[in-house]
Amino acid sequence: MTNLDFKNRCAQLARSPYDPDLLYACCAAAGDAFADEMVALIEERLRTLPSGEVIRLHDMHMLARYRDKHRRRAAGLSLTNAKSIADLDLRFAKDEVIALIREAAAFLQRDRQSFAAAVLLADAYTALGAIDEAEKIFAQLRRASGDHPSSVMNLDPMFHAALPSKVHDAAMNLPPVLVTRDVPVGTDRVVLTCADYFYFQKFGWGLVESFAGHNGPETCLALHIFDMLPEERAEVVQRLAAIPNLTWCLSGEWTGLRGGEALKARGYYHAVRFIRYWQLLLSSAASVWMVDADTIFKAGVDFMFEVLAGHDVGLYLLPGRFDVRNKVVASCIGAANTPAARDYLRGVAGYIAHYHAQGRLSWGIDQIALYAVTMMHRQPLRIAGVPERVIDGSRGPDQIIWIAK
Repeated sequence: MTNLDFKNRCAQLARSPYDPDLLYACCAAAGDAFADEMVALIEERLRTLPSGEVIRLHDMHMLARYRDKHRRRAAGLSLTNAKSIADLDLRFAKDEVIALIREAAAFLQRDRQSFAAAVLLADAYTALGAIDEAEKIFAQLRRASGDHPSSVMNLDPMFHAALPSKVHDAAMNLPPVLVTRDVPVGTDRVVLTCADYFYFQKFGWGLVESFAGHNGPETCLALHIFDMLPEERAEVVQRLAAIPNLTWCLSGEWTGLRGGEALKARGYYHAVRFIRYWQLLLSSAASVWMVDADTIFKAGVDFMFEVLAGHDVGLYLLPGRFDVRNKVVASCIGAANTPAARDYLRGVAGYIAHYHAQGRLSWGIDQIALYAVTMMHRQPLRIAGVPERVIDGSRGPDQIIWIAK
């Protein structure tokens, strides 16, 4: 973004001061180069916006995020990868978050029906790690229903205690898994990806070929492909078999969603993969990393499995975020095959199974489930934050994986 571009964006904001999406777009485009200018712009808007406007809450949200980001940088911490759950909260802008909580609560006293203010209040509580207070608001948002991700956020301890039984019930009601080739006996490292057939055709072969180019046969590439016809499966098998030094396994399922309602199919594919992930941990003794099907491997995965040493799970944690959908990223999740890891993934699978039974697998529920189960998991769990060397979203030359799309 040039200086002129930035000034033009500021002019747009001045003409449309009540558009939060425009503010978010401007902040994203400005990036680090105009961070100070963005802070000054937001502070000026807060001085001029009339009290009682919900747009003030959006501005306060962005101001807190910018302040936390700047202070993280000054402390020498990663801006993109939290090292631990303790590093996940807004650690350096607590006063700003508390101010947002006070204003959002006051706003809701005047307008109890404001969904946007309730979401910002709940998210602000999670930004401070105040889970009990956040759950009170999320319980109201769940009753409101709708497609917003916050409508399926659940931090109720009783709900989480019941999750193990839900995944077993769901497994009985999901389509059967057709296994073409199992994980070879004795394999201790697996990289898993799941996608519907058309998405796999678009992105998956780039993943397969880049994986084979950087990894030897000691690591198995596991593919789970939804809604693949028998003749398509045969073609996939033939192509995989022709790649030298590639250890692979293949499974799939027919959901009946192919060619149907796109949003329903998309919701199923991105969420139910976590149930299949948990089942893979049960059926194999290997440690497993699951990555998105549009992943490109830029190096070998040895270091990814080293990250799991002495830990149960590797989670891609984004620091200093409000939005509960964007705190734990589903594009790169690792699990050592320990009882604690299996128990954790069973919780994630159970969370998804619950909302699948309700017909509410809205987009983003995978990351909602990951965050909720991580925060509510009551058993000892050794979590490794995924390091920048593995992935940080910037497609840096030294990262092991890139997300192609």
